[in-house]
Amino acid sequence: MISTLEADELNRSLQDKVISPAKARGVTNRFILEHLRDGFCAGKPNYALVQTEPVWIVPILFAGPDQAPQEAGEVIVQALAGEIIGFTPVAEVMRHARAAVA
Repeated sequence: MISTLEADELNRSLQDKVISPAKARGVTNRFILEHLRDGFCAGKPNYALVQTEPVWIVPILFAGPDQAPQEAGEVIVQALAGEIIGFTPVAEVMRHARAAVA
């Protein structure tokens, strides 16, 4: 585990190399289009360090009929390369979506 001082220094050194939140959201929306169905979209990305790995954690939102969007899962996008390195399993996302409309 790194200290907060080391994390701050790492963040400063990566500042110009990290993909934008819009790019992370686009990567997540592509994942949603390929693996889920209508009613899902990417939410607002949150930047984080996982150990020393810079990532965007992007919520997967689900909006049922006449409902406000609710979080059903998340996608973790590596913040330098823009590649997906983790996500909530699709079956679990679908389970959360079904519970939201029940």
